[in-house]
Amino acid sequence: MTVPEQRTACTLCWLGGSPCREHATPTPRPAKPPAEVEHSYSGPLGDDPYANKALERLAGEVAATPEGARNHTLNVNALRAYRVADARHVDRQIVTDAMEDAARACGLPSNEIEATLKSAQAGADKHGPADIDDTWAPGNGNTDAGHLDLIDNGPPALAARLLTRTALRNLPDPEPLIDNTLDQGTVALLYGKWGTCKSFIAYDWAASVATARAWQGRATRKRRALYVAAEGAYGFKARAAAWEAGWHTTIDDDNLELLPLPINLTRPADVRELGALIKWGGYGFIVLDTLARCMVGADENSAKDCGEVVDSLTRLREATPDGRGVVLGVHHTGKDGKTFRGSSVFEAGADTVYAVNADCGMISLEREKRKDGPEADHHELRLELIEGTGSGVISIHRLGGQTDRADRLMSTFVHHFGQTGATKADLRAVADMPSATFHRAVNDLLKQGALANTGTEKRPFLKVASE
Repeated sequence: MTVPEQRTACTLCWLGGSPCREHATPTPRPAKPPAEVEHSYSGPLGDDPYANKALERLAGEVAATPEGARNHTLNVNALRAYRVADARHVDRQIVTDAMEDAARACGLPSNEIEATLKSAQAGADKHGPADIDDTWAPGNGNTDAGHLDLIDNGPPALAARLLTRTALRNLPDPEPLIDNTLDQGTVALLYGKWGTCKSFIAYDWAASVATARAWQGRATRKRRALYVAAEGAYGFKARAAAWEAGWHTTIDDDNLELLPLPINLTRPADVRELGALIKWGGYGFIVLDTLARCMVGADENSAKDCGEVVDSLTRLREATPDGRGVVLGVHHTGKDGKTFRGSSVFEAGADTVYAVNADCGMISLEREKRKDGPEADHHELRLELIEGTGSGVISIHRLGGQTDRADRLMSTFVHHFGQTGATKADLRAVADMPSATFHRAVNDLLKQGALANTGTEKRPFLKVASE
């Protein structure tokens, strides 16, 4: 390899045949665009025209890089140059000299240059020499380095995300968080007009998940729950007390926590902070109530803004343990009081969507979308006030003139024994009512057809009639 006896200018001065940006005269001519810069770079890499051409192009691109992309361009181009040098058995120091000069010419400080070049050399060590076939060997007369874009940082980044048939076979099957209601690893939306008790339903879900208590008779997997009360914590003290009293279940401090402030889902810093909290706490069920308070400043009718919000919800779901948690956004209806307020991007991007309506004390909860599994799911509910708490719980509502005692007992039955059925003794043990009232309520439910006796007269076994 032939090395010049004396180097009177930096590598770029040598490369271009004229002073580089750093060493130019005070009134230089306007620079040509990067693609038009001419080079006469030869000598330092010896008799290898391909390596000369490669370094000429790569160093020239670095020198012409504007602020904001300089470190990235230096890292990528230096990595390629080192790999070409290794493939051509050229001293890496020659690449380092050229890249240092190019980086200084575009304005990078020395400490950043040194760190970036070390990173590039480490990458070259990892990926090995560039794969350059015999077409590019010295002596073949081909010095075109136009295929350098193929000499990248090893396999494309997306290669690691490819799924083979075997990988698909090994993917986990969809699993419920609440049977036939919310599926694990999903983003869900719950929306309704003001006064439809949508926040009560969201809290009921959160408390059920936190305690593993069956929701409307459906089995629930226990997970830590985080409730983001973006409109403040007012009312949740009474709501929690009512839930515990109504269902005779204590919510442990470690299982359900409330964050009484909004998180702006359009601000990456806010999303990162909440994601870090979710990872730290290992929360498997997260409620954001309401979405309107969590996207202040954004346009709900903008597909772009709403797309960012849905993407943020997905990122928060990915922060849950193994990405298998559920993130629920609570939102309002539009002016018509029936449809989801804002861009259709919300519903399109969610995995599950529930709508809430209320009329004359009856709350209708209906699923409008489910990504995996049957979509149909309808509940008729009511808000049952719990004495001494100033609040209430979500319980089942039955039509047909059902008495209050029967309505209350039916709700208790569905929550405790909706899937299994129960004896009268089992039901009596969890029913919070006098014995005489209990027996009258059971008879009411049997007469109305809400419950069915699948046992005998002497040994009755009760089940929900629809099952």
